Amino acid sequence: MKNISVVLPLAVIGFFLSLSVSWAQGLEGDVESGRKLYSAYSCYACHGYTGETARVRLNPLLFTLPDFIDYLRDPPEMPGGFGMGFSMPAYAGPDVSEQDLADVYAYIRSLPSTSLDLEDIPLLNEE
Repeated sequence: MKNISVVLPLAVIGFFLSLSVSWAQGLEGDVESGRKLYSAYSCYACHGYTGETARVRLNPLLFTLPDFIDYLRDPPEMPGGFGMGFSMPAYAGPDVSEQDLADVYAYIRSLPSTSLDLEDIPLLNEE
């Protein structure tokens, strides 16, 4: 009986996690719509127009779409300068749909990265 008290909660959590992944996987983002939303939501204010600012880098984007949406719905507070915390605004509620976030995701993914490949950084390739 002890095993069921451990297995059942894990099964329920797994079920709900699978739901969040499946709904996001069905979304197709639109790059042009995402470009407009990136501007409308003022993402560029912190992330720049290319997503490659030194402050909070988006490009290259390492999130999957479901993780990106989950992160934007409930972003963690991050430490700021001089001990002051800052956090990204949460894009939750009816004003920002999953489709809007998928569009922003598609736009960010479409941005060309100017980051160097690891092979192109001499110091990292010394033996």
